[in-house]
Amino acid sequence: GTVIWACMLTILSFTAASSKFNAKDLTSDSHLVLKSLAEFRQQAHLYKPLRIHTQIIEESFNIDEATKNLQSALATSAKIMSDLLLIKPTTSKLRLGENNQCTDILFGQMIQSEDLSADITIFAVNNEEKGEIVASKKCEVNENNTIRSIALEINAEKLMKLDELSKLKEFCIAISKALYEDKEGERQVLMSEVGGVLAKEREIKIVPILGACTAGQGNCVTCADANDCQTCAAGYVVSAGACVACTPPCQECAGTQTFCTTCYDTNHMIANAGVCSCTDANASFNSQDLICECKSGFFGTAGSCSACNTNCATCQTNAATCVTCSDTTHMSAAPTCACPTNGALSGTTCVCNAGYFFSAAATCTACNTNCATCDTSANNCLTCTDATHMTAPTCACPADSTFTEGNCICDTGYYYSTNTVCSACTSPCSACSTSATTCTACEDGYYLSGSTCLPCQAPCNTCSTSANACTECDDPDNMTLNEGTCTCNDANASFSTTSNTCVCNSGYFDKNGVCTQCTSPCNVCTSATDCQGCIDGYWVNDGTCQACTPPCTKCTSATTCTACINGAALNAGTCSCTDPNASFNDNSDACVCNPGYYAGTGGTCTPCNNNCATCSGTATTCESCNTGYVLNGNVCDACGTGCKVCESAAVCTTCYDTTNFSTLKNGVCGCSDPNQSFNAQFFCTCNSGYFLDTTKCTACGEGCKACTNAKTCNACWDTTNGVVNTSGTCSCKLAGQTYDDTAHVCNCLVHTYADYDTSKCETCSIGCSMCTNATSCQECYDSNNMQKDTDGTCSCTDEDKRFSTANDKCINRDDSAIGLTFSWILLISAMIFSL
Repeated sequence: GTVIWACMLTILSFTAASSKFNAKDLTSDSHLVLKSLAEFRQQAHLYKPLRIHTQIIEESFNIDEATKNLQSALATSAKIMSDLLLIKPTTSKLRLGENNQCTDILFGQMIQSEDLSADITIFAVNNEEKGEIVASKKCEVNENNTIRSIALEINAEKLMKLDELSKLKEFCIAISKALYEDKEGERQVLMSEVGGVLAKEREIKIVPILGACTAGQGNCVTCADANDCQTCAAGYVVSAGACVACTPPCQECAGTQTFCTTCYDTNHMIANAGVCSCTDANASFNSQDLICECKSGFFGTAGSCSACNTNCATCQTNAATCVTCSDTTHMSAAPTCACPTNGALSGTTCVCNAGYFFSAAATCTACNTNCATCDTSANNCLTCTDATHMTAPTCACPADSTFTEGNCICDTGYYYSTNTVCSACTSPCSACSTSATTCTACEDGYYLSGSTCLPCQAPCNTCSTSANACTECDDPDNMTLNEGTCTCNDANASFSTTSNTCVCNSGYFDKNGVCTQCTSPCNVCTSATDCQGCIDGYWVNDGTCQACTPPCTKCTSATTCTACINGAALNAGTCSCTDPNASFNDNSDACVCNPGYYAGTGGTCTPCNNNCATCSGTATTCESCNTGYVLNGNVCDACGTGCKVCESAAVCTTCYDTTNFSTLKNGVCGCSDPNQSFNAQFFCTCNSGYFLDTTKCTACGEGCKACTNAKTCNACWDTTNGVVNTSGTCSCKLAGQTYDDTAHVCNCLVHTYADYDTSKCETCSIGCSMCTNATSCQECYDSNNMQKDTDGTCSCTDEDKRFSTANDKCINRDDSAIGLTFSWILLISAMIFSL
């Protein structure tokens, strides 16, 4: 198998004297040359690959000096490297990158050959023009431009003969002499049997990376075989069969590189559960100096760190003596580190007070008055003084508002309908809040009642707490304001809401500014002789007052009323009594009840008794009587029948009917024809069943109640069963009916009933003498011995008897033969009669 070897060069103590090396600089135009390795591949088993690892460690290693020393060391051993690695070293230097960190170690230039082993990795190319080789590195830079360590690793796999291992020793000795003042070789390098090299005083170690080990050789103390290390020297731990260094702050570790058993700064650190930590919580481990030191913002020793004041990023001696400021942009220089005027410390940073901004690094300038806070300029607002009604960055007040004492106030007559909109109040509000109609002040002519503007009451032009609490009069030239009341200066004048001025009262006219009385009945005039209006009961006619015609109490002309007396109503300019049973009486100038009525309850005209023509007090207290009655005290007695005027109830003087048909004999009225009688109007007319034939009443035909003549009947007596025939006579409607001249009706015979469906008289049930239909008997023949059954028929009450149609009564059942023969005879007779 292949064994990989390394040359590990470790400098534990490298003094500043190393900067005195007079090393030969390498020229920039030199380059690396890789010769063909094809000749070695033929005998591959005789060769082993090689990896060279060089590490330089120094407490205070200046970058520039480190570069020169490395150049010197490589230049001194150039001949050995060239022979051993087939590489000619060229320019070598260190370079700083971002954040002051070591980034590259430029080492030289190579020409790649196709004959080179496929696994060769020497450096990464980091130069576009010459292809500069960048070595892998581990480098940390301190503030004073020094580094603590440089790790330079050259990985080049080449086939090397076993007998050429001696050249490795020569190369390491050359590097050692070049890096130390000991140029005489006092620190000889020893080569182990397996190729390991141990420097004197353990300053230079040359050990195989994966080779065989012997106790005490290199960092591997014991191993199972050449590739499996079992135990390591102090400060190292076994990882994958090799010894790797413990990771600071672990000075010694176990199991892994980070599980500490002892710490570097034993005075100020403690190992707990494999973790090294500073005993002071305000201290932290410095991985370059391998000690605990106070954290930034604290001062003192690692065992007693105290906090600096918040304005100090770092301090010394005491908390207030700043070395660096927490806010280097806005604070004054250390050691005071003070914030500018109108500024204050917030945490560790200076901020301008509210209403100020940084116009310069250390100057706080006031914002515009509308800005609560601002930035970059006075009018670039971050927040507004009136955050409700303004919007950053302009912080301008809404339209129709004014900025006053830090707030946007809607102008008079406006209110905030939204936070950023001032809307007009609704008249009559002159000022409002929360809504257009929630008034806080009112226009002239109105006063504030709660949140509502109500109109002032004339004659107030303006008012305060109520409608009539005047503060200014409508007619100030002719009115006087006294304790909130406006009065006209002229006692005979009053305020007119029509003209909003004082005008003379009714009955007065303005004569040279003085109200002078009109001449009655004139009550409105422009002069003593020019009347424009009259008192009630008069109307203006060509400048003079004329009396109204009763029952008018007011009028505009002789025939056009505008008001009426009590009890009368106005309708289309005419007065009429409101009681339909009353009329106007010129003598009394009042509405009085018509004849036949008297003034009852509430003055309502109430009818007199029917017999009274006039009455008073009550309906029956007659003063005069109607026609056909005669006054007897205060009661009206009726005259005799047909009498129109009488001296007494028994003595008629004039009859209603004065024609030849009427007679007046012995004070009694009568009709001359015995077939006449008085009608409702007390005139003699023919009785029903008669017609007037010239001078006498003649009878109509049978069954006729009204006729034009003896042959022309107009109506029958029996309106149900009688009918006027086309011949003008009356006959019974149903077959079998006979006319009863006395009762004037058509009747069915006994034992039959009227059936209008069949238009004839039908036979009642046996034993029934009167019925309304065949099953509804109303009366039985033999009422003493018969009964009406529930089914509407008649039966004998004695079960030993039966009804006999021959004699229409109940007989013994032995007489059945005789009865039957008689019944048949009766039935046949009835049939013949009906036909």
